[in-house]
This record gives sequence, C-alpha cells and structure tokens, in this order.
Amino acid sequence: TFSEDAGSVWIGDYVFYGCTALTQVRLPRGAWSSSGFGKYIFADCTALTSVVFENNPDRIWAHAFENCTSLTSVTLPDNVKTIEASAFQGCTGLTSVSIPSGVTLIDTGAFFGCSALTDVYYNSTGQKWNAITIRESNDPLFSAAVQCNETPYTVVYLVKDEIYQSYTLNAGDRIPEPEEPIVAGYIFEDWSPAVPLTMPENDLTFTAVLEPITYYATFVADGTQVGEPLPYTVESAGVTPPAVPEKPGYTGAWEAYSLTVGGITVHAVYAEILPPAVYIRNYAATLSVDYKTTVTFTAITANAPDGATVHWLVDGKDAGTGMTFKKKKATADFTVQAELIGSDGRILAVSGVEAVKVNAGFFARLVAFFKQLFGSLPIITHALRGAN
Repeated sequence: TFSEDAGSVWIGDYVFYGCTALTQVRLPRGAWSSSGFGKYIFADCTALTSVVFENNPDRIWAHAFENCTSLTSVTLPDNVKTIEASAFQGCTGLTSVSIPSGVTLIDTGAFFGCSALTDVYYNSTGQKWNAITIRESNDPLFSAAVQCNETPYTVVYLVKDEIYQSYTLNAGDRIPEPEEPIVAGYIFEDWSPAVPLTMPENDLTFTAVLEPITYYATFVADGTQVGEPLPYTVESAGVTPPAVPEKPGYTGAWEAYSLTVGGITVHAVYAEILPPAVYIRNYAATLSVDYKTTVTFTAITANAPDGATVHWLVDGKDAGTGMTFKKKKATADFTVQAELIGSDGRILAVSGVEAVKVNAGFFARLVAFFKQLFGSLPIITHALRGAN
C-alpha cells in the first residue's frame, strides 16, 4: 500500500518485479501518477490477487502486471484511456476484467496468454467497444464474452421550459434534432448548449434560444398618427402611450388595448363634454295643493363638477341649500326653482320654475282647520319627472 501523502512519485522499472510474496496492492489518490512509474512494475508477482486503483491513472503501463498468475479479476479505473503492450500478458488466472468507456487503445499483447479470461465488462455500448483499437496478440479478448452497458440515455429538447421533443438513445447513437419550434412572438435561433453529433454516456437537455420579435404600437386620433410608433415584444410589460390630443368640447382617452403579436393600432375615443344640469324631480309647470300642505322638492344634478351645490329659490329668493327643500304648510301661491352653483360661486345651471297654486278659499281653509285640529294635514313629496 502506497501512502496517501506520497504525492506523484516516480516508480522505476522492475521495482516490484518478482515479489512473489506480494498479495495485495492499493494505489491511493495522489500516488502513481499517469507518467510516474516504469515498465514491469509488478511483473511476475505470482501471489498478487488484488489491485485497487484509487489514483485513477490514464493508462496501464507496459508489462505492469505480466505473469501475475494469481490475479483473477481486475477493475480498471474510469480515467484509463490506454492499456499498453503486455500489461496483463500471461495472467493465466485472470477470468474477468472491467474496462471503462474511455479506453481507446488496447496495445499489442496486453491480454496475451490470459487463457482463463471468460468475461469482459465494458462500461459503454457495443458500438463504442467495436470502435476501440485492439492490436494483435489479444485473442483472449475476442474469445471472452464481452458484456456491454447498453443503458439508454435521454435527450430532451425544451421550449419555454416545456418538453418539446425527447429521444431515448444509446451511447454513440447519432443525436436527432427536431424541427425548429414555432413560438408566437419569437424567432428560433439555436439550441443551447450546442447539440453534439453522437450521444455521450449521460443524459442531455437542450433549451431553445428564442429571440423576441419587435412589433410596434401606433396611436391614432381622428385619423392622424400621434407621435412615433412604440416598439414592444411579447415580453414587454407595456408601453407608455402619448398624451391624447385635446379636442374642444370633448374628453379623450385611448381605447383599451393589449400588446398582441403582429403590432397594434390604438385609436383615441372622444366623449362630448355635457354641460352641468339641475332638475326638480317630477317637475310640473304648475302644481296645485291644498291649504297648509307641506311640499318637499328634490333636486337631481347631471355632470356636476366637484364642489358644486344646489341652491333653492322660493319666489326668486334664496331659501337654502341641499338636494331637498321643504315648504311647510303653504298658505299662499309660490314659485320654486333650483340652481347649481359652482365652488367659485358661478351659476352653472338652473331648473325650470315650478308654480305652486295653494287653494286658499273659505271652504279649503275650513277643511284645513279641521285637519289641523285632528292632526291630518297633507304632506306632498314632490319627485323629479323630467328635465328642463
């Protein structure tokens, strides 16, 4: 066993050659670098039964385990790319060997004379095994049963975080590319990362690279374009529209819109500004009531600006403010009218004048007297009926 703090040291040719009592070798991380030992390093160690590679060298050097006749099974580390000439020559007890997928060369006679070799475990596909360069005098490799790892791998193509296409392939298979995706509002540019020609020994995921298409929002008022068209994409949160051009006597706003694929035209919508108005509910030019009748009038306003108030005029004189006005126990004819007064004191609108005729004859007065006596004088709530 080499010390783990031995570092990458040079071990020369024949250093352990013929150590017939050596039974186990462990090469820890940091020891026995890929270029750090010579030939025949463990050759003719006839009692050697176990070799553990923790240092992951990139090659097994020439004649390294030649004639290690007690060695029955070897698992080569994942980093090995080359098995040099006669590396296991004459290992007559060797029945199985595990070869990593990265091996590209098995040199002359590497397994020559391994007469008991029956199983080769190769950690990749049969297609890759057949691509390995195996030089002459390695007949045991061809007579042994080669068991390849045909584990299928998955290729997934994603578009906007959703699976667009997927394939199940073996290592070494040619990787198909699906048709270019069509996504509204985008141009497909490529797959990321780049798609290799053949399948490696791992799953792959590729994401569509999409470039948003630039569209334009055009704003139009009364048939005339307002400002320059505004660019946007399907990823834009919105655009800042220009101010709606003023139009005397109207208020204006842009019609409701959304930023859709293909570009949009947005039109200004104008609404006529209606003048303020005030009405007396259920207005009648003339209203007849009995003697000492209490009449309540209610105003309705339209298009009234903030701060405007309703003023009531009785016989042309200010009689109070509010949306209602009550004339109690009328005994003589009177007129009533509502005015809408702005916060600046200007008269904004006036209602029609309603003339109230009070029946004040002797008989009507007599009836009112008795009704008052018995607490049943009439009360009329007058309500708006139309506009003046």
